Amino acid sequence: MKTKPTIMRVVSGQCILAVAVIAALVLHPALPARGGALTWHFSVIAEAGVPAAFGGAAINASGEVAFTRVENINTWDQFLGQDSVCKGVVGSVETVADTWGAFDRLFGGSPTINDLGDVAFGARHGLGHTVVVRYTEATQGYTYIAEANTNDPNTFFSRVDAASINNSGTVAFTGTIADTDDRFVAVGNGGTVGYVDVLAYEDNWGYGSVMIQRAGPTLEVAWGSHLGAPVITNTRIEKGGSFNHTTIAEGNQTSPQFLEVSTQPSINNLGYVSFSAELAGGGQAVYYSSGGPSFLVADTSGEFDGFQTTAISNNGIAFYGWLDYAGTSGVFTGPNALADKVLTIGDTIAGIASPVVAVHLNPHGMNNSGQIALSVQFADGTQRIIRADPYILQQIPEGLLAVSVLKTALFSTIFQAADTSGGGQEGLSFDYAFPTTTGQLVVTLGGVEVARIDAPVVLADGFTTFETLVDLDHLFPGRPDELLLEFTLNAGSDTTGLYLDNIDFAVLANGNFATGNLEGWQASYAEGGGAGVSVDPFYIPEPATLALLLLGGLALLRRRRA
Repeated sequence: MKTKPTIMRVVSGQCILAVAVIAALVLHPALPARGGALTWHFSVIAEAGVPAAFGGAAINASGEVAFTRVENINTWDQFLGQDSVCKGVVGSVETVADTWGAFDRLFGGSPTINDLGDVAFGARHGLGHTVVVRYTEATQGYTYIAEANTNDPNTFFSRVDAASINNSGTVAFTGTIADTDDRFVAVGNGGTVGYVDVLAYEDNWGYGSVMIQRAGPTLEVAWGSHLGAPVITNTRIEKGGSFNHTTIAEGNQTSPQFLEVSTQPSINNLGYVSFSAELAGGGQAVYYSSGGPSFLVADTSGEFDGFQTTAISNNGIAFYGWLDYAGTSGVFTGPNALADKVLTIGDTIAGIASPVVAVHLNPHGMNNSGQIALSVQFADGTQRIIRADPYILQQIPEGLLAVSVLKTALFSTIFQAADTSGGGQEGLSFDYAFPTTTGQLVVTLGGVEVARIDAPVVLADGFTTFETLVDLDHLFPGRPDELLLEFTLNAGSDTTGLYLDNIDFAVLANGNFATGNLEGWQASYAEGGGAGVSVDPFYIPEPATLALLLLGGLALLRRRRA
């Protein structure tokens, strides 16, 4: 018997649009408002076992991560075991500096990296001799930005460290002036050092972290300071490129808003600075500001119990927070502890059996694509540098219907057992849409391939319907009453995605995912891949760019009808 020929037709003339990926739900136009829960794909950049460990991680625009690696940690001073500054991406990590060469100790918090791959870090040549160093990717050489040597009576600085680098190679750092013990924030590129701030020794307890704007119309540095002596009475966050400062936030006993502000600010290329604060009226919160009003990101009025480090980019904010229940803490991107979660204690990551027991976020840890670099510790004692890639699924404006989704860098599958007891010929049809020009969909029934569809060379303007007849008696003589219907997306060489809807076969009743009837559907996952079906439809706003879709992850797509 001849089977009905395969039919493909485009069922929507509307364009497939992409939703802008960002990492915070905020109300000010400087940072876009997110329109749906993010899901995350976690890539392992580097791994270390006991007794090794990692310092904090910084990330640049291309997703390259810089970090410190500590070997043979000394129990009373882990920094004595620190021996290398590294940078890299998945599958390719290089050592920038180590203690086997010019340096005998690497310190100063975490290294930072610019968009060219240049790295800044603090180091020591010997006792009392500290340097701020720039590693230049183009030449693979070192430049000393500033030096301090307490063994030299003519030294100008008694200490320098805490380096942050921008795209022009200028490095911001902190230090202490030798003859006065005054502390300072300065910038340099290997020549003359320019001061940004100086605090008299008798009036301060020093600086927190310092962060230079990676790119922007003017040079700006953000820093935090502890003020007051003999005890700290004030905390302040400022920004500026010279002694002309802008106060971002200040916390003291008389502050109308903040009792105390974190001295670990983060700054983006738009000049906005993020920080956490203890509120004068009680509770804590995460804010961002450019020097005017402070815009709220999250506070402790709901599920959160407290906050710590923040990291801001042009597209959002990540922060470390504690939740009210079960002592859970981790990294989030907005006020909803579930929808805005990136990674928390107790979570597991695909391909890693051991659960997370600690997560560390650096102020330099988020880029403008919303990627986040994390240093993560696991219950088995191992640590990993993890890059979290955000992912909001592309909107298919077919009446904003809910759809099933597959997303993968390798392969991923959704499946359920289909009732085939009726026998004879059964029609199989489904709607699909490829958001990229890579990937291949393979549909099997009982392990037998019944359809294979390659991604189109030119993307369709919406869903395409596939229809065919399946001769059950011919293909499956003596079959059981149920056969497994599987939809598998193979990625090929590039991370890709696929949308499915209106799956119709035999007596299958829940292939229209907008109904919310997901009974029987399951998803299988492979490393680098993920699949899911819609659960609680919601609206996703107008998109910005398709390119942002291509950031891998496990996805549960949700839609609301228009």
